[in-house]
Amino acid sequence: MARRVLLATMNVGGGHTALMESFARVLREADPASERFSLHPLESRDSAISGFYAFCVKYFAPLQGWIYSAGDLRPGAWLSTRSSPQLLAEAKEMLSSARPDLIICTHFLLSMQMARAKAELGLEAPLVAAIPDYGPTTRAFFPHARSLQGDHVIVMSDETQLDLMEVKACAPERIHLSGFLTREPFAQVGRRMSAAADLRAERVALREEARRRMPELAPLAPERPTVVFLGGSAWTLKTAPVIEALLARAELQERLNLVVVCGKDADFAARMRERARDARNLSVFGFVSGEQMATLMGMADAPVLGSLAPASMQELLEVQCGPMMLFHFIPGSETPHPGFIARNGLGLYEPETERMVQCVLETVGLETPGHRVRPLLEGFSALARSIRSESRRRAYELPAFLEDVVPLPSGESTLRRRSA
Repeated sequence: MARRVLLATMNVGGGHTALMESFARVLREADPASERFSLHPLESRDSAISGFYAFCVKYFAPLQGWIYSAGDLRPGAWLSTRSSPQLLAEAKEMLSSARPDLIICTHFLLSMQMARAKAELGLEAPLVAAIPDYGPTTRAFFPHARSLQGDHVIVMSDETQLDLMEVKACAPERIHLSGFLTREPFAQVGRRMSAAADLRAERVALREEARRRMPELAPLAPERPTVVFLGGSAWTLKTAPVIEALLARAELQERLNLVVVCGKDADFAARMRERARDARNLSVFGFVSGEQMATLMGMADAPVLGSLAPASMQELLEVQCGPMMLFHFIPGSETPHPGFIARNGLGLYEPETERMVQCVLETVGLETPGHRVRPLLEGFSALARSIRSESRRRAYELPAFLEDVVPLPSGESTLRRRSA
């Protein structure tokens, strides 16, 4: 009898949904006939938290960091669960409808509410909290209160695993080190780049193809170096100072392509399209499909980032787009990421506009690389391939881990009530 697996997430940015989709792909590939795992992916309908996220993007980003950090305090987790009763009610509804043998959550608040819902309903299905972030993370993924903890924790990096064991006192046997599968369009572009004898020439060829398919790329000159500006669904606007500084240099109009992906920020997209009227080297996109994003990343010589979500990091590595030029990050969930990319030789964090402009020009070959950029350029593609290979290998270990968590599915679901 197949194990009923509830894959629960919240669509609030930060890679939570992408991680859930990666888990689902792994399990479907391992068990195409659904003989071992019966998957039940569910996304929260909650709008209050996504509304708070949108408020932080537009008006006060530090607030998100403060709220995130509050999860490290004993009262913080308790207060966050008590302030979202609608999420607790939804967690109970999810459990009742899916009747799972196993629960996997990719958002800390939903995971804590699942733990409460299990207790209030008297249910036995093991709960696994999955952490999408890289590096030390909020205590809310593994709260002080045992009643809010998952039975197991999935992590994406050695650093997160070490933080859980040494700082948060999580037993090693409760932690599983996993990996991430990128979406197929990124895998396709990645395979193309890995097979290329000349990576720069392959990027030029991809730019030529993309220009024919995407009218937004009409200003693009394929033979010129190309920088792509990214920030997920809402944070590319944070790169605006770098975009404006590059546009202000008249000599770059005929030497450098700028491609801006504005995501769901319609106001920023309108502002950039207005700038493109006078800028001969500026191409502007709104929200794009996975296929378009994979192409835009793959054809770029460097990305300038207004945020760095875990899924975006892996997608950039998949298509060997880098080193990563991080200009701004989301306070809280992304706070460890500048250090992570620096320690692993994947990129740099530079919040000062003119210094970032200099790093960008060095990265794309328009200036001689200095001491910060030169080491990043040496062997980046090989490093990216190596990291992605290891991440894929670990991702495919998920089915065996879950079978250890629920070794033998019984004739009835483990959603059954515990005996009194």
